[in-house]
Amino acid sequence: MTTNQNIIEGKRIKMIFMDDPDPIEPGAMGTVVKVDGIGQIIVKWDSGRTLSIIPGEDQFEIED
Repeated sequence: MTTNQNIIEGKRIKMIFMDDPDPIEPGAMGTVVKVDGIGQIIVKWDSGRTLSIIPGEDQFEIED
């Protein structure tokens, strides 16, 4: 589990699981754009999509 303090702009992120009607696929990679005021992680996915991650609901990994 990753805390929002470890998530900074430019970090690479990997989707594990997203509970969403149109989810980001497991294994998809993206780049953190920012963490908003309510803690959602805004990601620009390599597929071209921009979709936020909700910590505590979505499962993801931050790449080193």
